[in-house]
Amino acid sequence: MRNVDYKRARHFEVDLSAFRNILEIDQERMIAKCEPLVNMGQITRATVPLHLALAVVAELDDLTVGGLINGYGIEGSSRLYGLFSDTVVAYEIVLAGGRVVRATKDNEYSDLFYAIPWSQGTLGLLVSAEIKLIPIKEYMKLTYTPVRGSVKELGKAYIDSFAPQFGEENSEQVPDFVETMIYNPHEGVCMTGKYASKEEAKKKGNTINSVVLSTCSNRAYKGGIR
Repeated sequence: MRNVDYKRARHFEVDLSAFRNILEIDQERMIAKCEPLVNMGQITRATVPLHLALAVVAELDDLTVGGLINGYGIEGSSRLYGLFSDTVVAYEIVLAGGRVVRATKDNEYSDLFYAIPWSQGTLGLLVSAEIKLIPIKEYMKLTYTPVRGSVKELGKAYIDSFAPQFGEENSEQVPDFVETMIYNPHEGVCMTGKYASKEEAKKKGNTINSVVLSTCSNRAYKGGIR
């Protein structure tokens, strides 16, 4: 939605500008607890040195936790983990009456837990979120598959890039990231990314792009394809 006039019609504002801290990185629970103005560059710089990343990391460094939850956060790893909001296990919300509650999928505020995503901040003030972490490796192996044909054939190639062909159960063939770029109605390229270790990176014939510590792992993947 490009028309943001609704933001200018507010009668009052609550200043959340100080809510930009990573409160905890729990390596045992594999959870990062963040305030809503923590952005993707900030959280990635903290987690990648620990060989961890958010399950879904939006491409742009400036995108925030709160924006991705209350809006529509999606990335190349969403085929595995869903939308950004699907990776959240708990929300801390200030309700209209001033109470602070913690909403999870199975506590007394479960209805709020399921209603917060895409709510555009209309149900309460998000003050923190507990978000799933995943283990990552040092490098990203990228595979580019050019596709030519009809729109239907381009679509089938995109679908086929999500997983091995039927009967091929080797999980090593299932990519961590999937994206397809369409150049015109008859040409495109399917791009898949798979985390790789230093040992794998040294194998002859591999084309490896490093996951840069100062950027998010998903962005490093995209950086190799643009």
